[in-house]
Amino acid sequence: MRHLEQLKPEELGAICLGLFKSQITLSERATRRLVDRTLAVVKDMSDFGIANVMKLMRFSYLDHLPWLGAMGSEVPRRAPRMEVQGLMHVVLACSALHYRDERILLAVAEQLPNVVSWCRSKDAAKMVWAFGNLRVLPNQCPKLYPCLIEMLREHQLEFQRFPEHLLTGLLGLAFAGLFPQDLLSLVSSAEFINKACNSQELELKKDLFTVDGTVGLELPALTVPRLSHAMREEVTKQLCDFAQSDICQKPEVIEAEAVLRKLLGGEMFVCKHMILPHLRSIDLEVYLDQNDQPVPGSSGVCLQNLLSQNWEQTLSGVSINDVLVAQLTNSQKPSNKFVQKPAVHKVEPVHVRESIFSVGVDLTRSSRLDDSKPSIQRLAVQQLLGFHALKRRQLTLAGYRVVELPHWEWFPLL
Repeated sequence: MRHLEQLKPEELGAICLGLFKSQITLSERATRRLVDRTLAVVKDMSDFGIANVMKLMRFSYLDHLPWLGAMGSEVPRRAPRMEVQGLMHVVLACSALHYRDERILLAVAEQLPNVVSWCRSKDAAKMVWAFGNLRVLPNQCPKLYPCLIEMLREHQLEFQRFPEHLLTGLLGLAFAGLFPQDLLSLVSSAEFINKACNSQELELKKDLFTVDGTVGLELPALTVPRLSHAMREEVTKQLCDFAQSDICQKPEVIEAEAVLRKLLGGEMFVCKHMILPHLRSIDLEVYLDQNDQPVPGSSGVCLQNLLSQNWEQTLSGVSINDVLVAQLTNSQKPSNKFVQKPAVHKVEPVHVRESIFSVGVDLTRSSRLDDSKPSIQRLAVQQLLGFHALKRRQLTLAGYRVVELPHWEWFPLL
């Protein structure tokens, strides 16, 4: 810090890389000062140095808006000459920081087809995740996802050593509503599941569960192998235990639940649980009648009830006291037969509005009411983070109207 102002652009980039590689955490104030200094010399930094700053910001979760704003002009200017790993680190940092700047994202997306042949499976998977997470839709960049999907296919042998890369890529594609049947067949094959579940370094069962639950809900007719009922139960219990011990105890969740109970008139009007366990987060569920007035829900429901739910019932005719909308199908006949040009199934956005950050409370325009209780609307109140687009789509399929609280309105509750 004492010599910060004397450091040259490439020295600053090297320091950022060293801190990232060694996983050393500076204070937020020190990190911010370091990025302040890099911003002052950003015009003279190499592309490599800029990628290193983005790595440090991703590691530190530093929301340095002036630097990110500068990237809106620097990345489009530099993208045509940047290497694929540098492009990957730029969009991955934006994804980790939940920062969506179309100037950055579209500049990288346009350049990728020119350098995608140098992609490793790791690069392709992380870029799919980043673009999908930030809601870059297929119609915005028609060449983006096809070329990344092709890279995932070309690197199938690498998934024997790095199964996490295929899961990362498939989750990113699911965010964008894309489902390549051959890759889904691969990830749900007995060989892949055994390798993923026996990994000593990584816990991959949750990712497998998310992919499986997503396919079951969004593409019930797709003939790919499915996870066993026993494994789904095992992972659901893990997620429930974690939710009870961690997520449910977070101050912002407790406060949001208390505010809703006060607003609606009592605890019987708010049910805190996991509507879709495979998406790994809890929800505050509210029931409204045809006049938009709150009605009591199933106050006895708690997270443990998820374990006793029938995961294989269909969505039609679900009563309002059922807190878990089950998967639409199971017991598909396993198939390991791959074709040369497998289909990529698309799931269109539920609504025309697909902005990741919308100002204020955002209500979807319509809801699919429960057939058995046509006068009841089920509201799922969710925080706008991570899996939000995938979850919003699936909650709508499950018959909920989704109420999204942006993070800048969520945390001020405290």
